[in-house]
Amino acid sequence: MTDNYHDFLNVEKQRHSLIPEEFPEGSYGSSRAASSPVENKSSDWKEGQSFQSAFNYENKSLQENLPRQYPGAAVPEDLKKRKQ
Repeated sequence: MTDNYHDFLNVEKQRHSLIPEEFPEGSYGSSRAASSPVENKSSDWKEGQSFQSAFNYENKSLQENLPRQYPGAAVPEDLKKRKQ
C-alpha cells in the first residue's frame, strides 16, 4: 500500500498555530531581562507556522459560509487570504 499518512485537521492546526506567551519578558514588574528584547520563539520556524491571536475564531470552518450579521463587520483575515 502506498497510502500517505495524514494527521487529523485539529492535530495539524495545533502544530502550525503558535500561541504567544502571556508574559514573555517574565512576571509583571520583574527586572529579569528588562534590557533585552523579547523573544517569542526560541526554536526554528517550520513551514506553515504562525502566531494565533486570542481574538480569533477557534473553528473557522463552522463560520466560513455564514454572512456577518452586523453591518460593516470586518471579514476575518483567513477568509480574506482564501479569496485572493
